[in-house]
Amino acid sequence: MLVEGTTTPTEYKLYIESKSAIEGWWGDGDTLHIEADGRVWEERNNRFVDLTMYDSMWAGNYEGYKLVGFKLDKSSKNYYKGINCLKYDNTILNVTNNISSADQCYFQSGNDDKDFYLSIADNDSGWGESYTPTADEIIAYFNGWVMKEDNASLYNGTGNKRWLKRYQGSGTSIELTFDALVEDGTSVSRCPTEKAYDDQTKVYKLYYELAEPIIRELITENGISTHSGEKCTFV
Repeated sequence: MLVEGTTTPTEYKLYIESKSAIEGWWGDGDTLHIEADGRVWEERNNRFVDLTMYDSMWAGNYEGYKLVGFKLDKSSKNYYKGINCLKYDNTILNVTNNISSADQCYFQSGNDDKDFYLSIADNDSGWGESYTPTADEIIAYFNGWVMKEDNASLYNGTGNKRWLKRYQGSGTSIELTFDALVEDGTSVSRCPTEKAYDDQTKVYKLYYELAEPIIRELITENGISTHSGEKCTFV
């Protein structure tokens, strides 16, 4: 940049623009540190988890909803002090120590336990009032499938089981007799073990705050190089 004046410039600094990208999810309070040698460190105070990453477990059958739990990773150092859970439609589940209806959750945090529980409405899953789903059927639900009986009603333990893909927002949808919205397509008679969609977007997501931060070096493909002198970093 040239500026009008009477003093002859004695030094010119060349502007060098370079770009590097680091992919990831970070929340409020998380920070990235870029060292002079190009190494990158993160200080993570929050964590995002797709619940399909963890094994689910049956926890109970209640009027109008089922209770399902997850074994999260245990740590002797990093305890959890805050939690939010988003349903597949981005509804924020109500956090409570006394689950009494659908779309609520509870996070048990202690020296030995790192369990997370949430309640699922029968009308969301397709599991009837008196039916206890199998472990594979619970996985299928979190993978984007809705279960039903042949006549499109809730499955209560009799008749043939069928599964349809939960509607993601594109294409044609149909509404089952118990109000679940599914993709208009062919149902399957075996319990699905795969995700309903390759680009699955309708998933449960867990977002929790760590009581103590996790600090670790991020591995980048070719490292991040920086030029000497003043720098400006945008995040």
